[in-house]
Amino acid sequence: MKSVKVHDDTHRVLKQMKNQTRGKSIDEVIRGMIRTATGVSVDRFAFGKSLDLTNYMEPEKQK
Repeated sequence: MKSVKVHDDTHRVLKQMKNQTRGKSIDEVIRGMIRTATGVSVDRFAFGKSLDLTNYMEPEKQK
């Protein structure tokens, strides 16, 4: 594994995220990251059991 140098504040936040997500499924972690990054819940794009992220992933095609 290759190490990456980060600022102390970034390292502190990453450690906090790791501790907060301990025990959660990867799905819950990814959903949380998307919600944090976009301000939008993944469920907004869900239709039934499948997930349609077309509008989210390709905003230029929304026109």
